[in-house]
Amino acid sequence: MFLSIFSQYDCKAQDSYSAVTDSPVPPEGYTLMWADEFNIDGKPDRENWSYESGFKRNNELQWYQPQNANIKDGVLVIEGKREHVKNGNYDPESGDWRKNREFAEYTASSINTRNKKQFQYGIVEVRGEDRYCQGYMAYHLDFGISKG
Repeated sequence: MFLSIFSQYDCKAQDSYSAVTDSPVPPEGYTLMWADEFNIDGKPDRENWSYESGFKRNNELQWYQPQNANIKDGVLVIEGKREHVKNGNYDPESGDWRKNREFAEYTASSINTRNKKQFQYGIVEVRGEDRYCQGYMAYHLDFGISKG
């Protein structure tokens, strides 16, 4: 199994990015099982990708929302933004950090293939670019079937 994904993450909006134009080539002895080259402008394909929404993990300050993930000119761009967003799950009586914050001051996007693509063994290739910005955490990939 060989899986290829191309993406680009940025903390500041930018008008142009450089898309990877060559097709993924699996190493000898492997078969390409799936690839997403993000070659259609708009939102990531819902057949392959799901979004996380709201506050999710680690007491992070960002609110995850689909609006921050877009494809343009063959590049997936996930933007982190400083913006004031109301927490629709707000409950001032809750002891859960995901619910007791009335607002988020930052937004981002998190997409995954959970329950859409799964493989037992193989190689995963991601071609991407992330740009360092103060207070910015680079993207990461998580693999696994179950959420724990």
